[in-house]
Amino acid sequence: MARKFILQGITKSNHLDEIRDVLTVQNPSRILIGPKIYLCKSIDEARIIIGSANLTRGGLYSNIEASMKIVADLKLSEEAALVDDIERKLDGMIARFPDHVAEITTPDQVKSLLDAGLLIDERIKPAPSPSTSSTNRDHDSIPQMNLETKQAMPDPFIPTPQDAESITAINTHSSSSPATSVIDQSGLVWVSKPLQRRALNIPSAATTNPTGSMGFTKGRLHPIDQRHYFRDVVFKDLNWEYDTTPGRGHLERAEAEFLVVIKNVNYGVYAMSLTHDSRTDSRAYRQHNITTHLHWGNVKPLVSREDLLGRTMFLYLTTLRSGRFVLEID
Repeated sequence: MARKFILQGITKSNHLDEIRDVLTVQNPSRILIGPKIYLCKSIDEARIIIGSANLTRGGLYSNIEASMKIVADLKLSEEAALVDDIERKLDGMIARFPDHVAEITTPDQVKSLLDAGLLIDERIKPAPSPSTSSTNRDHDSIPQMNLETKQAMPDPFIPTPQDAESITAINTHSSSSPATSVIDQSGLVWVSKPLQRRALNIPSAATTNPTGSMGFTKGRLHPIDQRHYFRDVVFKDLNWEYDTTPGRGHLERAEAEFLVVIKNVNYGVYAMSLTHDSRTDSRAYRQHNITTHLHWGNVKPLVSREDLLGRTMFLYLTTLRSGRFVLEID
Protein backbone atom coordinates (compact mmCIF):
# COMPACT_ATOMS: atom_id res chain seq x y z
CA MET A 1 0.00 0.00 0.00
CA ALA A 2 1.33 3.38 -0.97
CA ARG A 3 2.29 5.76 1.81
CA LYS A 4 0.20 8.86 2.26
CA PHE A 5 1.59 11.98 0.71
CA ILE A 6 1.01 15.71 0.91
CA LEU A 7 -0.38 17.91 -1.85
CA GLN A 8 0.00 21.64 -1.48
CA GLY A 9 -1.52 24.36 -3.64
CA ILE A 10 -0.63 28.05 -3.58
CA THR A 11 -4.02 29.72 -3.29
CA LYS A 12 -5.54 32.34 -1.03
CA SER A 13 -8.94 30.78 -0.49
CA ASN A 14 -7.90 27.12 -0.75
CA HIS A 15 -10.67 26.37 -3.26
CA LEU A 16 -9.83 23.27 -5.29
CA ASP A 17 -10.70 24.90 -8.59
CA GLU A 18 -7.82 27.35 -8.12
CA ILE A 19 -5.05 24.75 -7.78
CA ARG A 20 -2.45 25.11 -10.53
CA ASP A 21 0.82 23.35 -11.39
CA VAL A 22 0.68 20.81 -8.58
CA LEU A 23 2.37 17.42 -8.64
CA THR A 24 1.54 14.48 -6.41
CA VAL A 25 4.22 12.02 -5.28
CA GLN A 26 3.46 8.54 -3.97
CA ASN A 27 6.26 6.68 -2.25
CA PRO A 28 5.55 3.05 -1.22
CA SER A 29 8.79 2.72 0.75
CA ARG A 30 9.36 3.96 4.29
CA ILE A 31 11.51 6.83 3.01
CA LEU A 32 9.84 10.15 3.70
CA ILE A 33 10.15 13.23 1.52
CA GLY A 34 11.22 16.07 3.79
CA PRO A 35 12.86 19.07 2.05
CA LYS A 36 10.78 21.59 0.13
CA ILE A 37 11.75 23.82 -2.79
CA TYR A 38 9.91 27.05 -3.55
CA LEU A 39 10.91 28.71 -6.85
CA CYS A 40 9.64 32.06 -8.15
CA LYS A 41 11.05 33.36 -11.41
CA SER A 42 10.90 36.57 -13.44
CA ILE A 43 12.77 37.56 -16.58
CA ASP A 44 15.91 38.73 -14.77
CA GLU A 45 15.76 37.08 -11.36
CA ALA A 46 14.77 33.89 -9.58
CA ARG A 47 14.21 33.42 -5.87
CA ILE A 48 14.57 29.98 -4.37
CA ILE A 49 13.81 28.77 -0.85
CA ILE A 50 15.03 25.31 0.13
CA GLY A 51 14.22 24.01 3.58
CA SER A 52 11.93 22.15 5.94
CA ALA A 53 8.90 24.45 6.03
CA ASN A 54 5.58 23.19 4.69
CA LEU A 55 3.40 25.58 2.73
CA THR A 56 1.11 26.16 5.71
CA ARG A 57 0.47 28.93 8.23
CA GLY A 58 2.50 27.08 10.84
CA GLY A 59 5.31 26.14 8.47
CA LEU A 60 5.83 29.64 7.15
CA TYR A 61 5.08 31.81 10.18
CA SER A 62 5.02 30.09 13.55
CA ASN A 63 7.03 26.84 13.52
CA ILE A 64 10.77 26.67 14.10
CA GLU A 65 12.12 25.74 10.65
CA ALA A 66 15.43 25.89 8.78
CA SER A 67 15.58 27.22 5.22
CA MET A 68 18.03 28.78 2.79
CA LYS A 69 17.01 31.58 0.43
CA ILE A 70 18.86 32.02 -2.84
CA VAL A 71 18.44 35.08 -5.06
CA ALA A 72 19.73 34.15 -8.52
CA ASP A 73 20.69 36.73 -11.15
CA LEU A 74 19.59 35.12 -14.41
CA LYS A 75 21.93 37.36 -16.39
CA LEU A 76 24.83 35.41 -14.87
CA SER A 77 25.35 32.10 -16.67
CA GLU A 78 26.26 30.06 -13.57
CA GLU A 79 23.23 31.22 -11.59
CA ALA A 80 20.92 30.79 -14.57
CA ALA A 81 22.25 27.26 -14.99
CA LEU A 82 21.39 26.46 -11.36
CA VAL A 83 17.79 27.57 -11.86
CA ASP A 84 17.55 25.68 -15.15
CA ASP A 85 18.84 22.53 -13.43
CA ILE A 86 16.19 22.77 -10.70
CA GLU A 87 13.41 23.34 -13.23
CA ARG A 88 14.65 20.51 -15.44
CA LYS A 89 14.66 18.05 -12.55
CA LEU A 90 11.16 19.07 -11.44
CA ASP A 91 9.80 18.90 -14.98
CA GLY A 92 11.43 15.52 -15.50
CA MET A 93 9.89 13.86 -12.45
CA ILE A 94 6.78 12.68 -14.30
CA ALA A 95 8.80 11.08 -17.10
CA ARG A 96 11.29 9.52 -14.70
CA PHE A 97 8.72 8.20 -12.22
CA PRO A 98 5.46 7.73 -14.19
CA ASP A 99 4.02 5.35 -11.57
CA HIS A 100 4.68 7.69 -8.67
CA VAL A 101 4.39 11.28 -9.91
CA ALA A 102 1.33 12.78 -11.55
CA GLU A 103 0.04 16.27 -12.26
CA ILE A 104 -3.19 17.40 -10.63
CA THR A 105 -5.37 19.31 -13.08
CA THR A 106 -8.94 18.91 -11.79
CA PRO A 107 -10.73 19.06 -8.41
CA ASP A 108 -12.09 15.56 -9.03
CA GLN A 109 -8.56 14.17 -8.91
CA VAL A 110 -8.02 15.74 -5.51
CA LYS A 111 -11.33 14.37 -4.20
CA SER A 112 -10.54 10.84 -5.39
CA LEU A 113 -7.16 10.94 -3.63
CA LEU A 114 -8.79 12.18 -0.42
CA ASP A 115 -11.46 9.47 -0.63
CA ALA A 116 -8.77 6.84 -1.13
CA GLY A 117 -6.91 7.99 1.96
CA LEU A 118 -3.80 8.82 -0.07
CA LEU A 119 -3.95 12.56 0.41
CA ILE A 120 -3.40 14.52 3.62
CA ASP A 121 -5.25 17.82 3.87
CA GLU A 122 -2.86 19.86 6.02
CA ARG A 123 -5.57 22.40 6.85
CA ILE A 124 -6.88 19.73 9.22
CA LYS A 125 -4.61 18.75 12.10
CA PRO A 126 -5.37 16.79 15.25
CA ALA A 127 -5.72 19.06 18.23
CA PRO A 128 -2.55 18.46 20.30
CA SER A 129 -2.97 16.71 23.61
CA PRO A 130 -0.65 16.27 26.61
CA SER A 131 1.89 13.47 26.26
CA THR A 132 0.98 12.11 29.71
CA SER A 133 -2.07 11.98 31.92
CA SER A 134 -0.52 14.26 34.53
CA THR A 135 -2.65 17.15 35.76
CA ASN A 136 0.41 19.22 36.70
CA ARG A 137 0.42 22.23 34.35
CA ASP A 138 3.35 24.10 35.90
CA HIS A 139 5.26 24.07 32.63
CA ASP A 140 2.34 25.73 30.84
CA SER A 141 3.44 29.03 32.37
CA ILE A 142 6.69 29.08 30.38
CA PRO A 143 6.49 32.23 28.18
CA GLN A 144 6.54 32.08 24.42
CA MET A 145 9.96 32.09 22.73
CA ASN A 146 10.86 35.56 21.45
CA LEU A 147 12.39 34.70 18.08
CA GLU A 148 13.80 37.74 16.28
CA THR A 149 13.47 36.00 12.92
CA LYS A 150 9.86 34.96 13.47
CA GLN A 151 7.70 36.58 10.82
CA ALA A 152 4.43 38.31 11.51
CA MET A 153 1.57 36.19 10.28
CA PRO A 154 -0.48 37.98 7.58
CA ASP A 155 -4.14 38.62 8.18
CA PRO A 156 -6.18 35.59 7.17
CA PHE A 157 -8.83 35.62 4.50
CA ILE A 158 -12.14 35.77 6.36
CA PRO A 159 -15.52 35.74 4.58
CA THR A 160 -17.77 38.74 5.10
CA PRO A 161 -21.37 38.26 6.22
CA GLN A 162 -22.31 38.19 2.52
CA ASP A 163 -20.01 35.16 2.16
CA ALA A 164 -21.50 33.42 5.19
CA GLU A 165 -22.23 30.19 3.33
CA SER A 166 -18.57 29.73 2.45
CA ILE A 167 -17.69 29.67 6.16
CA THR A 168 -19.62 26.45 6.61
CA ALA A 169 -17.95 24.67 3.70
CA ILE A 170 -15.65 22.74 6.02
CA ASN A 171 -13.71 19.70 4.88
CA THR A 172 -15.31 16.46 6.06
CA HIS A 173 -12.56 14.01 5.18
CA SER A 174 -11.17 13.70 8.71
CA SER A 175 -11.52 10.26 10.29
CA SER A 176 -11.19 11.64 13.82
CA SER A 177 -13.95 10.92 16.30
CA PRO A 178 -15.53 13.51 18.65
CA ALA A 179 -13.26 12.21 21.43
CA THR A 180 -10.21 13.21 19.36
CA SER A 181 -11.51 16.51 18.01
CA VAL A 182 -9.76 18.25 15.13
CA ILE A 183 -8.79 21.77 14.26
CA ASP A 184 -9.86 22.47 10.69
CA GLN A 185 -8.00 25.55 9.53
CA SER A 186 -10.42 26.07 6.63
CA GLY A 187 -13.08 26.76 9.29
CA LEU A 188 -11.21 29.75 10.75
CA VAL A 189 -13.74 32.53 11.42
CA TRP A 190 -11.98 34.87 13.85
CA VAL A 191 -8.46 35.90 14.86
CA SER A 192 -7.86 38.17 17.84
CA LYS A 193 -5.35 40.93 18.22
CA PRO A 194 -2.66 40.31 20.87
CA LEU A 195 -4.57 39.25 23.97
CA GLN A 196 -4.90 41.79 26.77
CA ARG A 197 -5.85 41.45 30.45
CA ARG A 198 -9.48 42.40 29.87
CA ALA A 199 -10.11 39.57 27.39
CA LEU A 200 -8.36 36.99 29.59
CA ASN A 201 -9.98 38.26 32.80
CA ILE A 202 -6.64 38.92 34.48
CA PRO A 203 -7.02 41.62 37.17
CA SER A 204 -4.82 44.67 36.62
CA ALA A 205 -5.04 45.57 40.31
CA ALA A 206 -6.19 44.03 43.58
CA THR A 207 -9.40 46.02 43.42
CA THR A 208 -10.23 45.03 39.83
CA ASN A 209 -13.37 42.92 39.47
CA PRO A 210 -13.07 40.72 36.34
CA THR A 211 -16.23 40.51 34.25
CA GLY A 212 -15.93 36.78 33.58
CA SER A 213 -16.49 37.34 29.87
CA MET A 214 -14.77 38.44 26.68
CA GLY A 215 -16.26 40.71 24.05
CA PHE A 216 -15.90 39.67 20.41
CA THR A 217 -14.17 42.55 18.65
CA LYS A 218 -13.15 42.84 15.01
CA GLY A 219 -9.76 41.46 15.96
CA ARG A 220 -7.60 41.01 12.89
CA LEU A 221 -10.44 40.48 10.42
CA HIS A 222 -10.82 42.69 7.42
CA PRO A 223 -13.53 45.31 8.03
CA ILE A 224 -16.65 43.68 9.42
CA ASP A 225 -19.59 44.97 11.41
CA GLN A 226 -18.82 43.41 14.79
CA ARG A 227 -22.33 44.26 15.94
CA HIS A 228 -23.79 41.62 13.57
CA TYR A 229 -20.97 39.36 12.35
CA PHE A 230 -20.78 37.09 15.40
CA ARG A 231 -24.53 36.84 16.11
CA ASP A 232 -25.71 36.61 12.49
CA VAL A 233 -22.83 34.71 10.87
CA VAL A 234 -20.49 32.84 13.22
CA PHE A 235 -23.06 31.80 15.86
CA LYS A 236 -26.21 32.10 13.77
CA ASP A 237 -27.18 28.42 14.11
CA LEU A 238 -27.21 28.36 17.91
CA ASN A 239 -30.46 28.17 19.83
CA TRP A 240 -30.77 31.82 20.84
CA GLU A 241 -33.40 32.80 23.42
CA TYR A 242 -34.29 36.18 24.90
CA ASP A 243 -33.59 36.75 28.58
CA THR A 244 -36.84 36.71 30.59
CA THR A 245 -35.40 38.72 33.50
CA PRO A 246 -37.17 42.11 33.86
CA GLY A 247 -35.09 44.84 32.25
CA ARG A 248 -32.97 42.36 30.27
CA GLY A 249 -35.37 41.37 27.54
CA HIS A 250 -33.05 42.88 24.90
CA LEU A 251 -30.35 40.29 25.69
CA GLU A 252 -30.21 37.09 23.66
CA ARG A 253 -28.62 34.06 25.31
CA ALA A 254 -27.20 30.88 23.77
CA GLU A 255 -24.89 28.05 24.74
CA ALA A 256 -22.30 26.20 22.68
CA GLU A 257 -19.54 23.64 23.15
CA PHE A 258 -15.94 24.72 22.62
CA LEU A 259 -12.91 22.49 22.28
CA VAL A 260 -10.24 24.48 24.15
CA VAL A 261 -6.63 24.22 22.94
CA ILE A 262 -4.06 26.42 24.70
CA LYS A 263 -0.37 26.44 23.75
CA ASN A 264 -0.76 23.10 21.93
CA VAL A 265 -2.45 21.41 24.89
CA ASN A 266 -5.96 20.02 24.37
CA TYR A 267 -7.99 20.77 27.52
CA GLY A 268 -11.14 19.12 26.21
CA VAL A 269 -14.66 20.35 25.46
CA TYR A 270 -16.41 22.95 27.63
CA ALA A 271 -19.93 24.36 27.50
CA MET A 272 -19.85 28.15 27.47
CA SER A 273 -22.62 30.69 27.15
CA LEU A 274 -22.89 33.70 24.86
CA THR A 275 -24.83 36.94 25.23
CA HIS A 276 -25.85 39.28 22.43
CA ASP A 277 -27.35 42.74 22.91
CA SER A 278 -30.05 42.97 20.21
CA ARG A 279 -30.77 46.69 20.68
CA THR A 280 -30.10 48.94 17.70
CA ASP A 281 -30.80 52.20 19.54
CA SER A 282 -28.24 51.83 22.32
CA ARG A 283 -25.18 54.02 22.67
CA ALA A 284 -22.90 50.99 22.15
CA TYR A 285 -24.67 50.10 18.91
CA ARG A 286 -24.54 53.67 17.58
CA GLN A 287 -20.81 53.77 18.30
CA HIS A 288 -20.23 50.40 16.58
CA ASN A 289 -19.01 48.82 19.81
CA ILE A 290 -19.08 45.19 20.97
CA THR A 291 -22.51 43.55 21.21
CA THR A 292 -21.63 39.84 21.55
CA HIS A 293 -19.82 38.36 24.56
CA LEU A 294 -18.45 34.94 25.46
CA HIS A 295 -18.73 33.95 29.14
CA TRP A 296 -15.73 31.93 30.28
CA GLY A 297 -17.43 29.93 33.03
CA ASN A 298 -15.33 26.88 33.95
CA VAL A 299 -12.71 27.88 31.36
CA LYS A 300 -11.73 31.02 33.26
CA PRO A 301 -8.93 29.34 35.31
CA LEU A 302 -7.39 28.11 32.04
CA VAL A 303 -7.27 31.52 30.35
CA SER A 304 -6.64 33.89 33.26
CA ARG A 305 -2.88 33.45 32.99
CA GLU A 306 -0.26 36.10 32.41
CA ASP A 307 1.80 33.84 30.15
CA LEU A 308 -1.03 34.12 27.59
CA LEU A 309 -0.80 37.92 27.38
CA GLY A 310 0.22 39.02 23.90
CA ARG A 311 -0.70 35.70 22.33
CA THR A 312 -3.36 35.20 19.67
CA MET A 313 -6.78 33.56 19.94
CA PHE A 314 -8.30 31.68 17.00
CA LEU A 315 -11.93 30.60 16.62
CA TYR A 316 -12.86 27.77 14.25
CA LEU A 317 -16.07 26.16 13.13
CA THR A 318 -16.10 22.36 13.20
CA THR A 319 -18.23 19.70 11.57
CA LEU A 320 -18.12 17.35 14.52
CA ARG A 321 -21.64 18.36 15.49
CA SER A 322 -23.87 21.39 15.52
CA GLY A 323 -23.02 23.97 18.13
CA ARG A 324 -19.38 22.97 18.64
CA PHE A 325 -16.47 25.28 17.99
CA VAL A 326 -12.71 25.20 18.53
CA LEU A 327 -11.08 27.98 20.53
CA GLU A 328 -7.29 28.00 20.33
CA ILE A 329 -4.73 30.27 21.99
CA ASP A 330 -1.25 30.08 20.50
